[in-house]
Amino acid sequence: MAYIIGLPISLADEDLLQRKDYFGRYGKVTKVSLSRTAGGTVQQFVNDTCSVYITYSKEEEAVRCIQSVHGYVLDGRFLRQVHKLLSPVSLYYMYLINNHSVDI
Repeated sequence: MAYIIGLPISLADEDLLQRKDYFGRYGKVTKVSLSRTAGGTVQQFVNDTCSVYITYSKEEEAVRCIQSVHGYVLDGRFLRQVHKLLSPVSLYYMYLINNHSVDI
């Protein structure tokens, strides 16, 4: 699973984000969940951004997404991956691929 913050609120659409034009390019997306308030509306942050959870069918796909998306600028906003929500397997893959330690 990848947890991405800084996504422009204009892209807050689960079906859109699952497509190959967006997060589907990194692998088979099994679920997309935008962070929502208790009332069910998309939770909006500063600079008109939101956050999204992307679940992939394979750990490697999530790692590929994380590596590609973290620090990417989309509509003038930096996308960031929050690593603390990753499984130990994902952290290990990131360590092997990046050859450096990852904060837990």
